[in-house]
Parts: sequence; structure tokens; C-alpha cells
Amino acid sequence: MALVSRRLSSLVLSTTVDYVSQGHRNEVSHTTRMSSWGITLFRSREVILLDDDGRSFRMTGAQAFFPRLWVATEWAAHGAVAADHDGAVYHIPFFGVLMEQHTRMTPQGLEISQTTPFSRASIQLRWQRTLRAEPGATADGGGLTGPS
Repeated sequence: MALVSRRLSSLVLSTTVDYVSQGHRNEVSHTTRMSSWGITLFRSREVILLDDDGRSFRMTGAQAFFPRLWVATEWAAHGAVAADHDGAVYHIPFFGVLMEQHTRMTPQGLEISQTTPFSRASIQLRWQRTLRAEPGATADGGGLTGPS
């Protein structure tokens, strides 16, 4: 049944992360698009600004949902990078309440848990390819290599 459900829904999550173009400002641009059968169901864009302490960050963004994709809701949030740098916690406005989101990088992919007063979700995004940081890696992506 799960296989049939996956075949019928065909949900696709596409995301981009751009540090290089604004990295000198400790700024990251992030976009997300969720679609099914080529139809956009959700679209968001965020700008994440890392504070001087190297752990705290602020976010601003806008998100829109099908069928009113032209009406984006703007929001502001905050969070902190984990001490080991392999995760983060975010506090994001979500449908009038505060959502707490935890992320953690694992060998299998990115684990995400999201909790609100009325919901809880656990998601695992699987790596499509493995990235390794090589000695001398730089903010512009130099030193990152894919599978051998």
C-alpha cells in the first residue's frame, strides 16, 4: 500500500542553498518548492543571517501555498546552530503559532522534527550524493568532492 501511495502522490521537494554569493556577509539564501505532478503546492524563500557569535541566527522569509501562490506570507524567526555544528534549532511562525524545528545531519541524510501545539512531524531527507570536506575547504565550495 505504501508503494502505491508513493507512486500516486509523487511529492517532490526541491531546495536550494546559496552561501557563496553573500557569504562575506554571513548570509545564506534558501528556497524550497514542494510539488506534485509538476504543480507547485508550496513555495518559500528565506534569508538566514548568522550572528557574530557564530551560533545564533535570524531568518526572514516568505511562503505561499496552493492555490494562492501569488499571496506570500512574510515572517521572521530565530534559531541557533548546535555546538557540534551538525544541527540547529529553529523557532518559526507557522499558521499563527510557533513551530519548533530541530535538524540534525546523519550519515543517511538530514533528520528534521517539527513540533507545534497541534502537530508533530518527523522527516528524513536522504542524501542524493555524498559530500566530503577535503582539507583546505573554503566557503566557495572549494575542497568539497562528491562520490569517488
